[in-house]
Amino acid sequence: FGSYLFENEVSTYAPIDNLPVPNTYQLGAGDSISLFLYGNENISTTLPISREGNINFPRVGSISIAGLTFSEAKSLIEKRIMDQFIGTTVEVSMGDLKSINVIVAGEIKVPGLYSVSSLATVTQMLFTAGGISEIGSLRNIEIKRNGKKISSFDSYDILVNGDSSQDIRLQNGDTVLVNMLKNVAVIDGEVRRPGKYEFKDGDTIADLLHLSGGINNKAYSKKVTLERFNQLSQLPEIINVNLTKDNEKLIKLIDGDILRV
Repeated sequence: FGSYLFENEVSTYAPIDNLPVPNTYQLGAGDSISLFLYGNENISTTLPISREGNINFPRVGSISIAGLTFSEAKSLIEKRIMDQFIGTTVEVSMGDLKSINVIVAGEIKVPGLYSVSSLATVTQMLFTAGGISEIGSLRNIEIKRNGKKISSFDSYDILVNGDSSQDIRLQNGDTVLVNMLKNVAVIDGEVRRPGKYEFKDGDTIADLLHLSGGINNKAYSKKVTLERFNQLSQLPEIINVNLTKDNEKLIKLIDGDILRV
């Protein structure tokens, strides 16, 4: 479940230039700032941020804004220009955006170094790299910055719950690491979305039912079968489960389980 989401043609460059720039966007060399002055002075110009992190505006001089957020830089530029140009109002907006280099590694279809827009997020990188491989995890994706893990991403949060809070914006030099698939269970029969699901350590039958959308109106919930391989006896076994009892829905899943409703 979920692997279809990231099936896409591979692209080495994925521009995202038509999105609004958030106030928290961090400026850097390669970005540009558009200024429109009106009043006593009428000037329209676009200023690139130099490699030293500055923009240079006539009669104002050099303004260092690299490393600032767009909101901070906007306030600084407005103050400097309005102090210099009496009776003039200034509007500040983003011009062209820089590109960043991001490494996509692990169980991805086409791992490598990609040049993408500085607004790119984790899911956009997965799309760009062609999607996750058949043995890759959709629920254990790490984002590393300067060699340290800064966040993890679970695509099921978006697919099942519509929660994109962990789909963070990436920075230059980040690594997106797709770990290997670890735990899978199958649910079949009278459920709304039968299929094969990846689950996390400690997940229960109730969690698997939630992923599958729950049982439908034809389900006989008092007699559900759980097929699993017993590692101790090295033999398969069948466990009868009554879904009307809360304690039985809390049976923990094991990799390879098959739940038939």
